[in-house]
Amino acid sequence: MLIALLQAVASGLAVGGAYALIALGFSITFTTTKTLNFSHGDFVSVGSFVGVTVLWLLLGKPINAPLVGVTLSVWQQLLAAVVTVVVIGLIGVMLYFLAVKPFAGKPGMSWVMSTIGFGIILTSIGLAVWGPSQIVVPSPVGDDVIRIAGVGIRPQEILMFVVAIVVMARARLGDAENHHG
Repeated sequence: MLIALLQAVASGLAVGGAYALIALGFSITFTTTKTLNFSHGDFVSVGSFVGVTVLWLLLGKPINAPLVGVTLSVWQQLLAAVVTVVVIGLIGVMLYFLAVKPFAGKPGMSWVMSTIGFGIILTSIGLAVWGPSQIVVPSPVGDDVIRIAGVGIRPQEILMFVVAIVVMARARLGDAENHHG
């Protein structure tokens, strides 16, 4: 019973780290622009698919090919991450100019509706290009389960939790510096 509870806590912390990073993105967007991007989750999804597409291209595999059992080098994973950041950044700039800026400062919630519409467009493009199936991507840190007091934790769960803590701490420090400086 205790091991099952600890297992749930460990898995919950890893998944919670991912959700916390998404929430932090909402917060940063609102703090800096005073707008809400209701297509934020769609950016996360499309970013994932852009990254896996880069991996498919680097491996010479067709889109939607299974990646189970594939060994990826560090440079392939880093290149996929960099390309993903650039592509999603460009899509974000496009969102700003097409769906936010034209409505900024105007009464009503037209910019909210435009970000929702932009999200629907991103989702539709994602379904058309990548389909509705889930895609399993090899972990950048291995897939062996680490056992601690009977609780199984995957290295990517530890990585997700640590990255979330570091990013949130850095964001908090930056926020504190802005208020005191």
